[in-house]
Amino acid sequence: MDKDNIQPVNIQELLSQDEYRIPIYQRNYDWGEKEYLQLLEDIADYASMKKDKKYYIGSVVVFVRNKGLDEYYETIDGQQRLT
Repeated sequence: MDKDNIQPVNIQELLSQDEYRIPIYQRNYDWGEKEYLQLLEDIADYASMKKDKKYYIGSVVVFVRNKGLDEYYETIDGQQRLT
């Protein structure tokens, strides 16, 4: 993927994409209740203090794959954030 294909998206756009797959070479998902509750608290705290600012959740790097007529996104980095 070249730099011209890099696009910032919001959460709604990210989650409305068709299909994401985690390749076998990725490490296992490791977040538990503590981690995702902390993330939600951080987002809520930020939103209450800076109503006019956007919260940067981090990056998700994907590679578009095609299998026949199906297209999906292979997650290269950002599995924890995406999940």
